[in-house]
Amino acid sequence: MTQGLKIGITGHQDFEPKIRRWISANIEDLIANGGIEYGITSLARGADQLFAKLLHHHNLSYITIIPCLNYIETFNNLDDRNDFQNLLATSLSQETLNFEKPSESAFWAAGKRVVLLSDLMVAVWNGLPSKGLGGTGDVVDFALKSGKKVIHLNTQALSKIILYPAI
Repeated sequence: MTQGLKIGITGHQDFEPKIRRWISANIEDLIANGGIEYGITSLARGADQLFAKLLHHHNLSYITIIPCLNYIETFNNLDDRNDFQNLLATSLSQETLNFEKPSESAFWAAGKRVVLLSDLMVAVWNGLPSKGLGGTGDVVDFALKSGKKVIHLNTQALSKIILYPAI
């Protein structure tokens, strides 16, 4: 029996409804093609949570990489906190990294951990460099340098391309 793919997610946190629908449709296509064993996410707002919700809707599991002990502090309102806690409760497993508080270093470490646990990455990304350490651009670069293929859902061009690691 062959194992399915372990698919990680990295991506932006805020999108307008049209772009969110486009991202959802592309992730739904990926799920429909089958072969997913489980997903890997940090359950950040936006792309991470959308990915987890779609996997859960299709009865697929995901594991959660929590960047730090007080990660809940990054969710600024009650709805965001509830979404995080509800998704965390349905996670197959959780791994909390050894950082006390939210920081760029914690988020960068979590992004790298997601990559290392994945066979394939999905990047919901505008294609621009990261604004801070550990942003989506950094995670994509790390994934490619780690030999991982990346499905780039470009939120500016509304295009999907596959990025291959350099050989």
